[in-house]
Amino acid sequence: MTELTDLDFIRLAIDTTVEYEEGRPGPQAWHVRVETDDDQGRPTGVFWMDGWTFRLGAGHYLAGELDALSADTAVFIPLVEGDDVSQRLVDELDLVPLGDGLVLINHVTLNPELRG
Repeated sequence: MTELTDLDFIRLAIDTTVEYEEGRPGPQAWHVRVETDDDQGRPTGVFWMDGWTFRLGAGHYLAGELDALSADTAVFIPLVEGDDVSQRLVDELDLVPLGDGLVLINHVTLNPELRG
């Protein structure tokens, strides 16, 4: 069983790949994995997350890019308008747009032994 004190000695792996569509940069796919060693020195997963990063304001049609990734990512289309974040989203969440990227988290898994 993984103990919270084991997390003093973790390995963090961040792997990113850039996907291209029609010769231009597209969304950047990424995943993050955190592991620690169990009592016998074997790697044990603690946390795993994946998603995509999109460049805002670059003239790309983000809804099309979301739809091209997979049928499942179409659920995120209401978050965007053209090449930017949806104004409706900004208004509803009272957001202050900051930066030039949109990060979408697709899956998150936490070791069940560490869930509270």
